[in-house]
Amino acid sequence: MSQNPNPNPNSPNTGGLPFKLDGKTIAIGLIVIVVVIFLAGRLFGGGDDNNNAPLNNDTVNPTQVQSEPVEDDGIELGNVVIATSIDDDFCPEDVVDAFEPSTLPFYAVAPNSTVVEGTTVFARLSRGNENLEDAAEITAPDDLNDVCIVFEFDPRNLTLEPGDYQIEFFVNGNAADSVQFEIR
Repeated sequence: MSQNPNPNPNSPNTGGLPFKLDGKTIAIGLIVIVVVIFLAGRLFGGGDDNNNAPLNNDTVNPTQVQSEPVEDDGIELGNVVIATSIDDDFCPEDVVDAFEPSTLPFYAVAPNSTVVEGTTVFARLSRGNENLEDAAEITAPDDLNDVCIVFEFDPRNLTLEPGDYQIEFFVNGNAADSVQFEIR
């Protein structure tokens, strides 16, 4: 005789899962995985403190970057913003255009985004023509609607002098949208 894993007869049958598996849960799971991968790379990244290691130097002409949301084949990237905090849904709370270098961490967020399964997105931090950091690329596991796509940047891992910076989002390898901000 087997025991019922769901002893409450009034609870819906979720196939043995202790949570509802919907688009929002999948989106949150995707973002958590990206953050874990990002942090694991920081913690276990080999220990060489060479912050000047070359990145993929495929340069993008800043004049080619669109300043409006991208809409293509079911992909709609919201306007990218910089935030010093995010909410439980990984959406921006404190949107800024300038902050102190001691702000830990800061986030590049594309709120209200829609992506189709298999869409890849990454963000690149740059100053002038110098690429400083490429965030880990993420891939949408499903079609996702009205989600916040977020990348975290930690100034402790970078040398950020006062000045003007830019973060560009790349969708399926193509420059999609960017945001400029200032480190005071």
